[in-house]
Amino acid sequence: MTSTITEYANTIDINFPVPGKALSTIKEFHSNFNKIQKSFTRASLEINQLEITSVKFTENANFGGQIIKKANFENQSWAVNNIGLVTDIITNIDCSLGYYHKIKIENGTYSFNIVNWPDNNRHSKIRVELNNNLSTTTTSYISFSGNIQYIGSEAGTLTLPGDKSAFYDIWTVDNGESIFVKPLSTTYISTSTPGGGGGGGGTLPSITYINPQQAGSSGGYIMGVVGTNFGATPQIIVNGNQTPAITSSSTTEVYFYSVAGMAGLSHSVVVRTAAGDSNIVYYWLYEDATGD
Repeated sequence: MTSTITEYANTIDINFPVPGKALSTIKEFHSNFNKIQKSFTRASLEINQLEITSVKFTENANFGGQIIKKANFENQSWAVNNIGLVTDIITNIDCSLGYYHKIKIENGTYSFNIVNWPDNNRHSKIRVELNNNLSTTTTSYISFSGNIQYIGSEAGTLTLPGDKSAFYDIWTVDNGESIFVKPLSTTYISTSTPGGGGGGGGTLPSITYINPQQAGSSGGYIMGVVGTNFGATPQIIVNGNQTPAITSSSTTEVYFYSVAGMAGLSHSVVVRTAAGDSNIVYYWLYEDATGD
């Protein structure tokens, strides 16, 4: 776009009026004033046009091979949050520490709890890289805490073979009330018993709901899961490897004592039978009188 500001500005008599000299005519004054006014108007129009053009260029610009449409840039950190090797059954991933989180795990079962989502109801998203630190074929078992919906895979415990990496996009649109998890690389849904066994034939158990959905952080509360195909001697598996005491059971109900933990986090619950493991449900922990 060729500017016409200079063309307009050159028509202004910069020596008018002459200091100390009376104006020749009012008409001459008005004429010069109108030229100044037109120059400002033209400048404003051109600046506005430049802003519109700049936004269009930015909107369709190529940023590292990624085409950005209707760009909305915000001040956010893209630095890698290298959490390193984790050994805890439940580990927090802190959104406030950046967009990209890198984690090493070893043989075991892990639940990751996403904390500190932005609180202004924006679409919030992180990417998690998990690396199984073992060079053997030993598989690790992975789940994410909260109201999880898996995109592109069935809900359940994800598995990561030894010496492999996996990537996940995780996002929320309601401050973490609902969380979406999308595996970006080869992952598998666990259909066997963590740590070996399982797959003994028959119909897999299925949990319909857990009641109550909250328990005190000190543990020892009676919890019940209701569903189908629990068999004669079901087990309850909490967080992949804990087996709390069962108070009573039938083919459709199992009652057990809740496991202690940190208030504010969740525990995963699976019913295990000779046929294999059920789907996963969660109960949340609140801080009770004797809790931590």
